[in-house]
Amino acid sequence: MQDFVIFVCPLSINTLYRTFQGRILISKPGRRYKKLVTEALQDQRQAKQYPTITEPCAVDIQLRFKSRRKRDVDNALKPLLDAMEDAAVLENDHLIHRLTISKEQAETDSIRIVIN
Repeated sequence: MQDFVIFVCPLSINTLYRTFQGRILISKPGRRYKKLVTEALQDQRQAKQYPTITEPCAVDIQLRFKSRRKRDVDNALKPLLDAMEDAAVLENDHLIHRLTISKEQAETDSIRIVIN
C-alpha cells in the first residue's frame, strides 16, 4: 500500500485548461498546481521509498475541502492522475483497474491518495 497526503485545494479540470488562438493549453494556475502536486508526490515517494507502480492497482482518492462550495468530484481526477504519472508514482494511469473518489468537509484543503 502507498499512502500520500497533499495539502493543497484540489483543482478542477475547468481551471486547468484555457484556450488561446484556437489551441487548448494548460493555464498558469494549472501549471502551478501540477508542479506543486507532482513535487509533493515525488518528495513523499522518495521519503517513503515507494517504488513506481507497474502492475494493475486500485486507487482511492479523498478530496478534502475547507469550503462548503458545491464541487464535482470527477473534475479533480485528470490533473491528479497526470501528476501521479509525472511523479513516477504510476508508470501509466491505464494500470488503475479500480478507482474510488470521495469528497468531505475538512479543516484544511488536502488530497489523500491510497494505492493498493
